[in-house]
Amino acid sequence: MKIIKIFILLFVFNIMMYANNKYPYPFKNPYVATIVGSSVMMDNSIPESVPSRDLEIKTLGDFDDEFWYAKNFKYSLAKQKKKAPLIYMIAGTGSGYNSLRMKYLERIFYSAGYHVVSISSVFNNNFVLNVSREKMPGIIYDDSKDTYEIMKKIQRNIEKDIEISDIYLTGYSLGGTEAAMIGEIDSVEKYFDFKRILLLNPAIDGYKSSKKIDDMLDVDRENTMEEIGKIIDKLIVKIGQNINTEYVNFDIETIMSLFAKEKIPDEEMRNMIGLVFRIVSIDVSYISSISNGLQPKSKSLYESFLSLNFISFNEYVNKIAYPYFKNKYGYSFEEVSKKATLEYIEEYLKKADNIAMVTNRDELILDSEDFVFIEKVFGKRAMIYPYGGHCGNMFFPINIKIMLNYLKTGELKYEI
Repeated sequence: MKIIKIFILLFVFNIMMYANNKYPYPFKNPYVATIVGSSVMMDNSIPESVPSRDLEIKTLGDFDDEFWYAKNFKYSLAKQKKKAPLIYMIAGTGSGYNSLRMKYLERIFYSAGYHVVSISSVFNNNFVLNVSREKMPGIIYDDSKDTYEIMKKIQRNIEKDIEISDIYLTGYSLGGTEAAMIGEIDSVEKYFDFKRILLLNPAIDGYKSSKKIDDMLDVDRENTMEEIGKIIDKLIVKIGQNINTEYVNFDIETIMSLFAKEKIPDEEMRNMIGLVFRIVSIDVSYISSISNGLQPKSKSLYESFLSLNFISFNEYVNKIAYPYFKNKYGYSFEEVSKKATLEYIEEYLKKADNIAMVTNRDELILDSEDFVFIEKVFGKRAMIYPYGGHCGNMFFPINIKIMLNYLKTGELKYEI
């Protein structure tokens, strides 16, 4: 009984520390944290570069010439010179294996002594075209099976060249949701037997989270093209100002980093976050429609783009993905949407003592119901920081320390 009381007191102390603002993260505004945090928070002790190699797996079967630029599945490997633990990392919504946040994480884990494999999001065009069996991402559990299969191929490719002690898994945003589902899949197949899995700011309900992001882009539906065009004009000017600098990959994190040093109103920040995710939904809508014959190939790229009318994630789900799965397999919307939630693997998550998660109380993609789920399912295996927005504090030194300590020891604890 005395031990239980001590545990409760420590737990309450952690909560009180958060409540008293003892967590020294500087950005209390979740929009500022989301846009600025990833660009300026990197710990100076982390090396600027690591010996990482881009690799690829050849695409089998037919490949539409229109998508020549994405041929062959690409990933990266940063390997140690001696036997070491291996960690697989999965990117957030639409991001590539070599996106800004993935490169930051690669540097962190490599400097901590891990071999590091970086994998693109299931919504990334290279993944959709080369790995996705349906070429219609959206049923996240099934998409995670696709990721799991390509991970097995990667493992067979790299294990000839590196010595591995244990295998770990992590992912951020939708990549964190995927990591949880891959953990469940592997608990049955036992191909990797992950020692530990850490979810960074995962979506609990993929569709609900995408709706929250969609709603951030506040534009008049009757004048969508014109309204978004104004935002894109500002974006193009900013990209033009920074061309031939460190900004290479045109992805979510890079776009947001362009605005990291500017002071802009909350509404504009909301629109910017919503826009960069909208770009992903347009991209995947176009690729999925063409790949599955839902849009004539005779149309020009420009005409096809206009026909999508800046389609949102929820429009992609309701107008393209769900009708596709309903017509092909007879799925109900409930069946499709349930597989995009962590509730689908709730029983596994309750019992999996090798899996933990971190998120933020002001997380932009979660709501009060999601936090009830987290506290019920993960309990002490969840760390909820008071600030950070969406992935804005992933590279804050305290967060890095907690993340690495969990992977090394299995203990998820807060220390300043």
